[in-house]
Amino acid sequence: MSDTTAVIVQPGVALPEPFDFNKPQNWDTYKSRFNRYCIVAGVTSAEQQVNSLLYAMGPRAETIFTSFNLNETDAKDIIKVKEKFDGFFNGRKNIIYKRARFNMRVQSPGESMEDFITDLCKLADSCEYENFREQLIRDRIVVGVADRRLSERLQLLDGLDYKRAVEVARSYETVQKQNQLLRSDVAGTGTAVNRVQNKTKARKGRNYSTPWKCYGCGSEKKHAKEECPARSSKCNKCAKEGHWAKVCKSGTADGRSEKNKPKTAIQQVEDDSSTDPFFVATVSQSQVPSDEPWQAKVTVDGVTICFQLDPGADVTLITDSTYEENRQTFGKLHTADRNLESVSRDSLKCIGMFTTRLSYGDRALNANVFVVKGLRQNLLGRGECVGLNLVMRCSQVSAQSTVRLFTEFPGLFNRLGLLKTSYSIKLRKDAKPFCLSQPRRVPLVLMTKLKAKLEEMLQMGVIEKVDEPTDWCSGIVLVKKQNTDDIRFCVDLTKLNQAVERENHPMPTVEHTLGQLNGVKYITKLDCVSGFWQVPLSEDSKKLTTFITPFGRFCFCRLPFGILSAPECFQKRASQILEGLEGVANLIDDIIVWGKTIQEHDARLRAVLQRWDASPSRE
Repeated sequence: MSDTTAVIVQPGVALPEPFDFNKPQNWDTYKSRFNRYCIVAGVTSAEQQVNSLLYAMGPRAETIFTSFNLNETDAKDIIKVKEKFDGFFNGRKNIIYKRARFNMRVQSPGESMEDFITDLCKLADSCEYENFREQLIRDRIVVGVADRRLSERLQLLDGLDYKRAVEVARSYETVQKQNQLLRSDVAGTGTAVNRVQNKTKARKGRNYSTPWKCYGCGSEKKHAKEECPARSSKCNKCAKEGHWAKVCKSGTADGRSEKNKPKTAIQQVEDDSSTDPFFVATVSQSQVPSDEPWQAKVTVDGVTICFQLDPGADVTLITDSTYEENRQTFGKLHTADRNLESVSRDSLKCIGMFTTRLSYGDRALNANVFVVKGLRQNLLGRGECVGLNLVMRCSQVSAQSTVRLFTEFPGLFNRLGLLKTSYSIKLRKDAKPFCLSQPRRVPLVLMTKLKAKLEEMLQMGVIEKVDEPTDWCSGIVLVKKQNTDDIRFCVDLTKLNQAVERENHPMPTVEHTLGQLNGVKYITKLDCVSGFWQVPLSEDSKKLTTFITPFGRFCFCRLPFGILSAPECFQKRASQILEGLEGVANLIDDIIVWGKTIQEHDARLRAVLQRWDASPSRE
């Protein structure tokens, strides 16, 4: 081979990294990457490509190349050279071994769905499955995913093909990540709704297999200590920093242990930053005065039992002690026909169920009653509450005053609002930029809808096109909305969130809001539609939110949903606008207004709308 042959490359295009000869199985991938390099760099002649390949692979490639004993013509032919390297690295294919590796492939703990599917496709390429390739990859995804619930969901889908399996798996993983972020976005106060506590302590010496759980925030998703959302939060229970109250194991700030401190009888209400923050099921707080407790004495098969009314519960529950006291009357238990979960998604230990006659006043009905071990008090479910006329469903309210408000403040209801003060996303000093160079694949059937969604957001001023280079660039995820043909457009900001510094702004608690509703008869809930989109981003922060699509790159001009610091940001701005008003509370983009009379309620509601409409922070 001539020693004077020049390798001409496009300026600024780097050679592929040296080949790792200890991993011969990576040769096909390396070869594909080199082919792409030749196209980008403009290396066209076969002789130039041979020289570039040997130089890129490293010094050992020269020794191996010499051992091929190619004549002068073949030594300049890139196809011949690649064939020789194919034989050197791949040798004789063992199809049985390669298929065994494919069939044994399962998703590893912490492995992303994208990496798992990519590796399955790579393994299948060497198995010579031909026309059955996509079907077998689909089967491997269904069987090999780490999440059992996802596997079951995939098995229940009729006509599941490869593309559908990949789409569902990716969407499921994205939603799980977003839910995890939303649950950790707002610092909870450590109380939980209807979580059953078992007072029996585990015996020493027994080994219980429990999942990993963070000692700071309580999340079961593994993350580094410095990435914990509770790392800079102050515990509402012991006043120490670094963890939240729901995982606190110490006493309270005044030095008394939980055992000796006077109890606030709350049946564990957990602030999960849900989309409906003022919906609370079964909360009783003895230190909050109330005109009448939400309890009723209901006759169960002739036995009078005190129930707490729980319109948020799907079924009626009684404690195991209540059942034991009336075992002869209630009779033998049957196996429960369903699994029971608390609001916090914890499984309840159901001993069994029985069918009985419930009566209250002149009302009576038949109902299934479930016996739950560890339950603190008997709970009357929604169907029984309504059936016994203990809770009335309000389906119609007078809307005359509401209609007048619509006409009085049209600017608040007919367009997307905009706050004047822009928000800057602050990054940690050790932040490492993350940038995708290629868009994630989007099914052809969704391309038109994606383009329409992008056009809509452009017209609203929520996003803008990006042409210049950026350090940060995220991918997108499309999730089909249930029972509609519309799609939910999401940007995967996971990498950016790992680098974002959160604002430590106090968030109101459910208990505090409930304490203000004593004697209230009229309530209005206002929702700031696309609330985060009403906050403009600073110029520097816009480029941090850059995302790539098949139609090009865009960035957010407004605060995007899913950003870690968004809840505190909007809470702070909304609280500043509403500051000083009576009978008003807000949690992020939800505002609640109340009054004891209709006149008081309407006056307060009008004051809120006037304040919001005339706020100097709004445009």
